[in-house]
Amino acid sequence: MENTDTIIETAIERFLYHTKIKIKWNQPKGNKPEKDVIITIFFPNKEELFIPIIKKEFTNIHFYNLEKNYKEQNPHIIVIAEHINPIIREKLRNLNICYLDIAGNTFIKTQEHIIFLDGFKNANKITINRNRAFTKAGLKVLYNLLINPEIINTPYRNIAKEADVALDTINKTYTALKELGFIINLTPKTYLLANKKKLFEQWITNYENKLKPTLYIGTFRYPKNEDIKNWKDFNFIDDNTCWGGEPAAGIITKYLYPEIFTIYTTLTKPELIKKYKLLPDPNGNVIIYKKFWNTNTENPNVAPLELIYADLVNTGEGRNIETANIIYDEYLKNKYE
Repeated sequence: MENTDTIIETAIERFLYHTKIKIKWNQPKGNKPEKDVIITIFFPNKEELFIPIIKKEFTNIHFYNLEKNYKEQNPHIIVIAEHINPIIREKLRNLNICYLDIAGNTFIKTQEHIIFLDGFKNANKITINRNRAFTKAGLKVLYNLLINPEIINTPYRNIAKEADVALDTINKTYTALKELGFIINLTPKTYLLANKKKLFEQWITNYENKLKPTLYIGTFRYPKNEDIKNWKDFNFIDDNTCWGGEPAAGIITKYLYPEIFTIYTTLTKPELIKKYKLLPDPNGNVIIYKKFWNTNTENPNVAPLELIYADLVNTGEGRNIETANIIYDEYLKNKYE
C-alpha cells in the first residue's frame, strides 16, 4: 500500500494547507485492505467520517463501480487520487461525490458543510517511469498483449508484425512493463502478464489520449438520414473494415442503439467517400479511424471487445458506460479478474 499511502498523505497535506481544517486518516496496520481506512475531517461543530476510494488517476472507467459498489451502500465516500482531470471533477460534483487530489483540488459536501477548491495543478506529481509502455507504438504492442496474452512468449518479430511497429519497440515496451510490475519472469526467458485489470484500465485512458487521435481519418454523414437506418446490414468483410464503439456494442448486446457510428478501416478517405457515399461533415455522426490491429474476431463486422469497451467508456456518457459494463461482465471479467 506504499503508493496508496503516499497519495492519501499528500492529498491530506494539501487539504490542510489550503483550508486550515484538521484532517486525519487511520493508517491500517499490516496488510489490512483499503476498505478499513477512514478519513476524518474535524469541522468546528462536527466531525465527518468518510470512506476513501483511492486511485492513482480517477477516470471514466471508475464511475460505474463507484455508483454500484460504494455510493448505494455508504453516501459518505470520498475519492482520493493523484490526479483527477477537470471534466471528471465536474462529473463527481454533479453526483455529489466528494474528492481530494494531491494538487489540492477539493470537493466536500455533507448535509452541513461544503468545501470547493479548484484550479490547482500538480507541482510535485508522484511519477513512475512509464517510458515506452504508453507511447503510441507501445500502446499498439500492449493492445496485442491484452487481447491475446499468449503471444507474450512468441518471437519479438511476430509481435512486431501483429502490432505494426519496429522490432526494437517490443524490447523497450517489455522493459517498461517489467519496471511497472505488469510483466513478470517465470523463467529467464518466459514471461507472464500481471495485474491485467489495472493494465487494461491504464491502456484505455492512454489509448484515448495518445493513440486514438493519431488514427482519426474524419467525420462524415450520409446524404440522407435513412441511409444509416440499416446500419446492422452493412457488410464490411471485404474491406478490412468494422464497427467500433456504439454500433459494435449494439450488435453484441442488442441493448444500445447508436447515436455516434464509429468505424475502423484500412481504406483511405477517398475510398470511403466513393464506396459508401459519405459526405465530410464536422457535425456528422459517422466517425472513422484507421484500423491498427490484424487479429481477426469471431464477428469480423465488429472490433475486438477490449476496443469496443474502451470506446464506450471513454465517451463518459451514462448509457455507454452502462453498456460497456454489460460487455465487461459478460465477456471480459473472467479474463481480467
